[in-house]
Amino acid sequence: MTDASRFIIIGENIHCTRKVKRGGTRAKALDDGTEVLFWTDEGTERHLPIPEPVRRGQAFEGGMIPHVAAAVEAGMHGLPDEQDAARAYIAWLARRQLDRGAAFLDVNVDELTPDLDRRNEAMAWLVPVVQQAADVPLSIDSSEISTLQIGLKTYDADKGGGPAMINSASLERPDVLAFAAEAGCPTILLASSPTGMPETAEQRIDNSRQIIDRATAAGLGLDKLYLDPLVFPASSKPEAPVAVLDAIRAIRQQYGPDIHIAGGHSNVSFGLPNRRLLNAVFVALCIDAGGDAGLVDPITCHPDDIARLDRDSEPVQLAEAGFLGKDMFFAEYLMAYRDGRLNVEF
Repeated sequence: MTDASRFIIIGENIHCTRKVKRGGTRAKALDDGTEVLFWTDEGTERHLPIPEPVRRGQAFEGGMIPHVAAAVEAGMHGLPDEQDAARAYIAWLARRQLDRGAAFLDVNVDELTPDLDRRNEAMAWLVPVVQQAADVPLSIDSSEISTLQIGLKTYDADKGGGPAMINSASLERPDVLAFAAEAGCPTILLASSPTGMPETAEQRIDNSRQIIDRATAAGLGLDKLYLDPLVFPASSKPEAPVAVLDAIRAIRQQYGPDIHIAGGHSNVSFGLPNRRLLNAVFVALCIDAGGDAGLVDPITCHPDDIARLDRDSEPVQLAEAGFLGKDMFFAEYLMAYRDGRLNVEF
């Protein structure tokens, strides 16, 4: 049985990339035709109308609603009752992850708009809204340094129970390390390089060593570092899971127990069916290799569920074979899925 008891959950659900289906379990049309997000708050069903900018987007036309983006847009620019509903919806998303043991809540507004100034305004709005509902630190996540700085400036460490996490620093943008160290922030380090993303375990290991050395030189202790070996979809890069696992083992062996090894583990299942099973199995493999943290959805991929996986069952064995390169492109796994043989109890 996998020991997942010390796995650190960085809850990934407050991202403007996240989508739900129109007419699905979280969205519906009211009698007057208004499309809304809906949820239950203390026994009462609440509604958040989908803002016009979201309804004009390609995702909405394609049958999906970027629901976090909808809440941020309504919270910033909606009518007073819409702003109240937006704050309540964000709080509900936060509480769901907290109830499932999230140690950090990752917040990201990069996909809200191409306009950097508006994204910075959105981060400044979102951080205190999440903090109203959360008693754990936030992970401030952005591809833009200015957005990270806005989030960190807005964050209240007293409310969060400690410094915010910074997501992320890398060899392409080492400047993040200076203000992360000054604020004493836990920091996610990416195993990428200025020339691109790593393909092999060796590239991941080399990039990781370089960014870890820079982080410690900047004044961050190993216990503040969360190394992300970069998890890619196994459907398009079947060799990537083995490379990630090999990199985790090497980093754990070199740097010992103090450093944290995390990752965006749910990326691995993109494009494949039964993603909940695949995510759970891959996290289990990462924990076995020495990983102790990750950006995951604790609602569908909780360490307690992972620990209860029957590693000898056919679904788990098939998933592992795909990740370990024994079932290239998940051919046998996909056949089992078509045959209805991938049902598994968590």
